[in-house]
Amino acid sequence: MAIFPVVELDAPASIIEQSISVSISPNPTSDFLHINFSKIGQYEIQLIDAAGRNVLSTASKNNLSSIDISRLNAGLYVLSVSDGMSQSAYRI
Repeated sequence: MAIFPVVELDAPASIIEQSISVSISPNPTSDFLHINFSKIGQYEIQLIDAAGRNVLSTASKNNLSSIDISRLNAGLYVLSVSDGMSQSAYRI
């Protein structure tokens, strides 16, 4: 008889959290990405490529931010947004 440890997972890895409310436009784009936060605050913004590499990091101190992604290769990215208390991720 074999005994296996019980492993509990919080959520599947494929689920993308969205606890910070933002509007992202245009999506898709190959130029500028405009991020409109529902609340004014300080946000850390990261763009992560399909291989999991952080390709862009910036900060925003108000409710609107624009990032230039024209130098990035075409493909699927994840936009990660954090306010220090919670984090959200969006497919770009």
